[in-house]
Amino acid sequence: MQSTKSRRKVAPSAVESADSVEKLDQLLLSSAICNGEDVGPFVHKVFTSGKPDTLLQHLRHFARSKESEIEEVCKAHYQDFILAVDDLRSLLSDVDSLKSSLYDSNTKLQSVGLLILSSLDAFVEAQNVSRNVNLALESVRDCIRLMELCSRSNYHLSSSNFYMALKCVDTIEFEFLDKTPSSTLKRMLEKKILEIRWHIERKVSKEFGDWLVEIRVMSRNLGQLAIGQASLARQREEDLRIKQRQAEEQSRLSLRKYESSGE
Repeated sequence: MQSTKSRRKVAPSAVESADSVEKLDQLLLSSAICNGEDVGPFVHKVFTSGKPDTLLQHLRHFARSKESEIEEVCKAHYQDFILAVDDLRSLLSDVDSLKSSLYDSNTKLQSVGLLILSSLDAFVEAQNVSRNVNLALESVRDCIRLMELCSRSNYHLSSSNFYMALKCVDTIEFEFLDKTPSSTLKRMLEKKILEIRWHIERKVSKEFGDWLVEIRVMSRNLGQLAIGQASLARQREEDLRIKQRQAEEQSRLSLRKYESSGE
């Protein structure tokens, strides 16, 4: 009898303990779902213990509680939602008007942009033409200056003024040869510069040789002339001495005759 009574006293506490465990599991499950945690351990636990219905009850209870919370939140924010919808409709209207305005502005921009692009293309083309014309004018000026130097060089060569001809050739080589736009003209100038220098070198060498020969001939002639002049001078001195001796002898003879007649 005592064991039966004690067993009856223990049973309510066991039921209360089971209820508290279920409530604790329900709270833990709700907390895990709210926090976005993994509910796998709870599922494993109920299937291991053979009580999947308990988990389903907890989930249904959690869903009902959240549905009521959602309903309360929707009721609390219903007016705000209606106002937000109205604002969205007004915003959609503004967006449509803005879209139409943007389309018109884009059309105008495209038309103006095409004119600007065509003007820009014309400007770039004119700028390129101007640059090419300036380069052509500069090349023409260089060519005119080059032709003047070539003409002066030819004139000095024909006048045998080789120093000035070389000055013109040096100016052509160091100031205008690299600026020559035509490769054919540049090669021709290089060839002619070498030919002119070689021609001047040969002419100067020949003239110098002729001058040395002329100096040698003139030296020989001057030597012969000097020898002749010296011979003439000696002859004149000899004649002068002879005349002096004759004059002295004649003077002595005259003196003797005078003395003889006086006696």
